[in-house]
Parts: sequence; structure tokens; C-alpha cells
Amino acid sequence: MIALALAVSYIGMLVLCLAMDRHGRDVLGRVPGRGGRLAARLLGSALLAGALVLCFDRWGHAIGTTAWLGLVTVAGLVLILLLPFSVRAAGTGARMACLLAPLPVGAMAMGVFAG
Repeated sequence: MIALALAVSYIGMLVLCLAMDRHGRDVLGRVPGRGGRLAARLLGSALLAGALVLCFDRWGHAIGTTAWLGLVTVAGLVLILLLPFSVRAAGTGARMACLLAPLPVGAMAMGVFAG
């Protein structure tokens, strides 16, 4: 569940970065329009809220909030280090997060159904 929350946080932070002119131009090759920026902000915020819900589910409200803040900080730090140096690595990281994030959920479901 931690890996899933971290992956969702990373993707949410990356989508919020794409709402900015500079990062949108670097990653997408063009500046996103007004509607695109609004959609990216809404989607990024929804993903971060989803990560918060995952943390609440795992640890409860008190510890979950603290864990979520830590996960969002780690995701943001990774993006801060990746975006200026390698835009492709930031996008590759998001694709890997999409692929790897369901693994803990699948393993958890297999454990539930096996036992």
C-alpha cells in the first residue's frame, strides 16, 4: 500500500508540474492551453487526494496525514531532481509507477483470497 501511495503521489506531482508552462513545454513539447492546465491541476489534485485516502486507509487519520506529507515530499524531491536534468526520466518514472503500483494491491488480494 505504501508503494501504491508513493506512485500515486509521484504521478500527481508530475501532472501538477505539467500544468506549468515551462514543464509542460519541456515534457509535452508544447505549452498546455488554458483547459489543459485546468485539467492537469484538477487531475493532479485528485491524485494527491487519492494518495491521502490510501494513507488514511493504511494508518488512520493521524499517522496517515504525516505519512502522506512524507510521501508527497519524496515524490516532489524526485521530480525536483529529475526535471531539470532529464525530462525523459521523469516521464519514464511515471510510466514505471503506473506499471509497478498495482503489484502491492495484487499481492494483497492474492493473500486475502489464498487465506
